[in-house]
Amino acid sequence: MTNTPALPEISDDHVAQILTHAFDYKHQNEGRTVVVKASGKIIDDEAIRTSFAQQVTVMRRDLGLKVIVVHGAGNRIDKALAAAGKVSTKRNGLRVSEADHIEIIDAATREANALLCQTFNQFAGTHIAPLGLSGHDINLNMTSAAMDAHNNNYSGENVIDFNKWYLKHLLDDGKSIPIITNMCANINGGQVSKINVNADGVAAKLASGMEAYRLLMCSDVPGVLDQDKRIIPEIKQNEVDTLVKDGTIGGGMLVKVQEAFATASRMAPESAVIIMDEKFLLELLTPKGHGTMFRAPAYTA
Repeated sequence: MTNTPALPEISDDHVAQILTHAFDYKHQNEGRTVVVKASGKIIDDEAIRTSFAQQVTVMRRDLGLKVIVVHGAGNRIDKALAAAGKVSTKRNGLRVSEADHIEIIDAATREANALLCQTFNQFAGTHIAPLGLSGHDINLNMTSAAMDAHNNNYSGENVIDFNKWYLKHLLDDGKSIPIITNMCANINGGQVSKINVNADGVAAKLASGMEAYRLLMCSDVPGVLDQDKRIIPEIKQNEVDTLVKDGTIGGGMLVKVQEAFATASRMAPESAVIIMDEKFLLELLTPKGHGTMFRAPAYTA
């Protein structure tokens, strides 16, 4: 038997401030759409996966947000391909998905999806309805194109289109939480095949297509860190060159930053992309926020 840790002593005044902020947030944002991209860390770690499901449930049930969850299954795919005797390679940071890899990759993502849905169902009650979907589901119909089919690479660079009316219908019921894998459909001459698209790209397309208020890109880091390892609350486009020159950002994080600005530029002006860890309720419900925010360059507060 485990003991629940005691909460720190909080004064009545602080409790009132916390509740006031939470109710104000609900009043201002109820009915808005938020897309959450779940990292592999969230899928694979039971404690983090449980916390993730609890937070999303609060967003949908208690804050009245319309939440879409997107995920991949990187580690599970690696293990499944290795178990099948397949060699998995990457090109420019993206997986090369060979024709005889696709069904294995799809099965691994669906397994991860089922696990995430199962975790959600522990907290769903009668007010929440988690719905697992592959991107290539006939109703969602998320389409992409192979990067290099001539060289046996059936990964897709981005999502071309999806049935946003189907998602709108689901979200309007007040209960559903679509939980979507990154596997898309490729329709060529009436023949349908599957395409492996990076989950970040799937989340970005859903955020812009669904006119989301926030895209929360949950990763293995709490945000973009400065040289003292502190989270930078917000980065503006004209600050990037300086941050690159002084060594604050580079490599994979620079790619994430550039993609965040590109996605934000396709979203509504008041919307934002957040690079953060899995503690996203801190971003939504605290004045200080959590993670690093990116807005469209033309945005003015």
